[in-house]
Amino acid sequence: MKIEKAEFGIHTIELYAKDLKYQEVQKVIDHLAGEDNIRIMSSDPYNIDRHLTSTLLVNNGIRLRIHQSHDKSNGIAFIINPSTLLKGKYQPTKLYRPKERSCEKLLEQVGDALIEIGLGTYDGSEPVFIVSPDELSLSQIDLTVNLWLDRETDIEELIRLFWKGRIPKNFSRQGGLSAVERQHYFGISNRTVAFKAYDKIYELERNGRCPKKLTGRKLLRLEVSLKRESFLKKLGVERQDSLCTMLKTGFNLVQGVIFHYLEKLFPCSGNHVRYEIAKEEILNGIEDPLLREQMIFLLRKTSNGAGLDTAAQKLKKDYKDVKDKRMKKIYSAFDTLDINPITLPNSSKVAQLPSIKAVDELIF
Repeated sequence: MKIEKAEFGIHTIELYAKDLKYQEVQKVIDHLAGEDNIRIMSSDPYNIDRHLTSTLLVNNGIRLRIHQSHDKSNGIAFIINPSTLLKGKYQPTKLYRPKERSCEKLLEQVGDALIEIGLGTYDGSEPVFIVSPDELSLSQIDLTVNLWLDRETDIEELIRLFWKGRIPKNFSRQGGLSAVERQHYFGISNRTVAFKAYDKIYELERNGRCPKKLTGRKLLRLEVSLKRESFLKKLGVERQDSLCTMLKTGFNLVQGVIFHYLEKLFPCSGNHVRYEIAKEEILNGIEDPLLREQMIFLLRKTSNGAGLDTAAQKLKKDYKDVKDKRMKKIYSAFDTLDINPITLPNSSKVAQLPSIKAVDELIF
């Protein structure tokens, strides 16, 4: 695996118009229905409380998610690809790097979208909004790294390593995926954070949106989606900060946030090799019989099971002396041997791969 280029930035953001009146949301729904571009995702039996989506503005880089309720808050989420919105045409892989002027232009474009869907109008030449662009709250930000890999890299092999990783506490693996989807996409999440690793070119080709110039390229995208509660805490920004301040702070911390989750998923820095090779290294390199036994146990359970996290749980259950401190010693022993408890399958096209955890070293 060779990383030819790494790009850091923001993939999408979500701006939310909250505390709208039922009738104001209905006006938007009527407009979208008139354009034959609205879809009901869920509804009560009377079709009064409902969640809807629209792709009317998707060519401008905006998708809409609408929540309408007769007795709860009403709101509309604008899921925005800033690069596409600012360029005026679809940008399949470009990541947004916020600057003061581009943030201003972004809000201007969002204002145009508000008017287009009925949340604003013109009084002469002056726009008048039900909710202005500045009043929209940033409710989610997707911090992203594009890893452009050499054409020989097997991205499916890399995705498999992620599925075998150590899932952080309070996170869960994404379910409901087909076997084919799991070959090209990995995802974990909790209530406020989601981490994804996926084959971006495969996604573009599957959706029929891959430019010819990208055919055959290899792009692994790593993405951390932070909902408002999480990014306020992790990025150290305040609720009253401007959109530009929040976006610039997020951009400056992309690398650190991504690598934080890589270290969670991959606690060991050694190479990924086939099971039998790793086992032989342990047998020949570890003198302590108990440590050797526990390392092989972890290696086998990780290879045969769901992942390193479940293997570690089984290790702690079978060996009562294994607590967090002991686990660190076991991981350290793997690092000393320069091997990883997450192994390659016998069918792998390569003999070894560097640890995903070491991606920062590969980039720089």
